[in-house]
Order: sequence, then C-alpha cells, then structure tokens
Amino acid sequence: MLLNAADRQQSQNTLVAMDLAFGMLAYAKQNNLRDDTSICWLQGDADFLPMADKSVDLVFSSMALQWSDNQQKVMSEIAPVMTSGSNALLAIMCDGSFEQLNDSWQSIDSQRHVNNFGSAETWYDAAKSQGLQVTMQQKKYVTWHQDIRQLLSSIKSIGANVLLTSPKSQSQAIFNRHTLQRLESYYQQKYAENMQLPLTYQVCFLRCSK
Repeated sequence: MLLNAADRQQSQNTLVAMDLAFGMLAYAKQNNLRDDTSICWLQGDADFLPMADKSVDLVFSSMALQWSDNQQKVMSEIAPVMTSGSNALLAIMCDGSFEQLNDSWQSIDSQRHVNNFGSAETWYDAAKSQGLQVTMQQKKYVTWHQDIRQLLSSIKSIGANVLLTSPKSQSQAIFNRHTLQRLESYYQQKYAENMQLPLTYQVCFLRCSK
C-alpha cells in the first residue's frame, strides 16, 4: 500500500511505502532504482493504519486490500487519514477471482483452500459509508500457465496466500505430489485451452474523493 503524504512543515512531499510484511518492504527498498530520501518505508496494517488523521494527500493501493476480511474496517481507516480534497485510488480483487482454482480444489475435498473475496459492491458501500465520493469500475483479467506449479507460483509472486490459515503439517499434506497431480488433472480436463491453464482475476477499481 502506498500513501503520498504532504510534510507541510518542510514543504515537501513524502512518499510512504507501506506493507504488512517486513520482508516485502525490505525487498522493495533493495530493488528501488532511485536513491530517493523522500521515500519512507513503513510496516503497517491496513486494518490499523499508523498514520495521523488528515495527513495524507493521496492513497494508492494495488491488489493488497482484498486480504483484509473487513471492508468496513479498512475504509474506516483510510477515510480519516485523507486530507480534504484528496483522493484514494484502489485496485482490489473481488469475488469470482481464482474461480477455476477454487472449483478444482473442491473436486479433491470439501475444504475451501482459496480465500473468500468480498464483492465489488461491498467495497463500494464501505467507501460510501465513510462519506467519500466514490466511482467504481470492474474488469476481468485472465492469465495463462503451463502447469499447476507455475500457476500457483504466479499467485505467490504477487504476495497472495492461496491457502487459508492451517497448521504447517496440514499445509504440507495439501501440497504433496499426489494431491497436486489430482488438482492439475481436474484443472486441465475442465479448463485447459491450447495446453494452458487459465486463472481469473476479478478486479474492482475505486476512486474515492474526500
């Protein structure tokens, strides 16, 4: 999550790069191509923003907020830190994302192994409830993969956790070779096109103005 905050005492803009995971922040900082002292690297949770009220001139978040299970809480944290006249630009994965993967897991057992994503309407309503002016667009994206391992790796590479919280021993059992073979077999039979496995992302784009 990125927040662009104005430092009025020094009359300069500070870019606050925030993420829940310290490792992700460290990676981003190490791979930042610009030696920019105006960037502040901050570990924080969208459910409990470590920012002062009315301190942020622009909020930008891409494919991060969907991992919170409380849309109202997230928007109640974002709205207060925004200054008057500021905007929040948010790209959020919504329900319908990973639908092929979820269906394929269901062919193996009755447990849900894919995160539940909130609806675009729920995010829209949560933003409106904070008194923000909101416009929304929705778009569907499909990525294609050679096999199930590449598909799962693509999800991991964007910082997504497919499995719901489970004991380590259970997680290891889920991802054994036999299970992955069954998962891939079902996925290929039902969804493959031209020997490629599709993965759907349903994304809503919110522009919130205060």
